[in-house]
Amino acid sequence: MLVKVLRSTVYPGGTLSVGAEVELPKEEAQTLIAMGKAVEIEERTDVVIDVDDDVDSLEKMTKAELVEHAAEFGIEVPSSWTKAQIIEAIDAEMQAAEEGDIE
Repeated sequence: MLVKVLRSTVYPGGTLSVGAEVELPKEEAQTLIAMGKAVEIEERTDVVIDVDDDVDSLEKMTKAELVEHAAEFGIEVPSSWTKAQIIEAIDAEMQAAEEGDIE
C-alpha cells in the first residue's frame, strides 16, 4: 500500500521522514494510518524514499539536510557541529527508537 508520511516515525531498519512516499505491506500501512502518522495515496507524486535510513545514507546528505533530519528527531544542532557529529547524534536517536527507548 502506498502511503505518504505525515509524522516522522521509526520503521524496522530506519526511519520514515515527513513527506516520504513509501510502499509498505498493507497491515503496516494501515497501522501507520490508524496512528495518524501516514495517509494512503492513490499514486506517486514524488520519489519514493527508501526506508533503510542507515549511516551510509546519512553520510550522503549535506550538512543542511542533516540538520533538518536531526530536527525531525528533536535534536538541536549547534552550528559548530560537524557532519560526523550530526550523524552520530541521529544514529544514536535511531538506535534508541529501534530499541523502544523513545517514541
